[in-house]
Amino acid sequence: MFVAREMAGAQVASSLALLLTSELASNVVEHARTHFDLVVDASATMIRVEIHDGVGATAAFREMIERHPGLPSTHVVSGRGLLLVTSSAAACGVIDKGAHGKAVWFEVVPEST
Repeated sequence: MFVAREMAGAQVASSLALLLTSELASNVVEHARTHFDLVVDASATMIRVEIHDGVGATAAFREMIERHPGLPSTHVVSGRGLLLVTSSAAACGVIDKGAHGKAVWFEVVPEST
């Protein structure tokens, strides 16, 4: 996986970064239904991952990222990915690129080695 290679190149690791990347990539596939690009910046103190897709950020989406979504109904089998990102990452957010889509990003602290 691209994120794992970038972390290895920086001599850092984070299973959380891999999990959160998977969650956000799944969201693009299921909801945005566009291609996406990954940007990874890994250092000894922080790992930042951005996922750029082709759909602009709605007000509702920005609110979900900024205000931590609540738990969905127990009868719903999906809808927990953004909650996982917003509650587990050291920081996260969305960059609205208007007609060019958006970038959802998160930062995590590397695991101790």
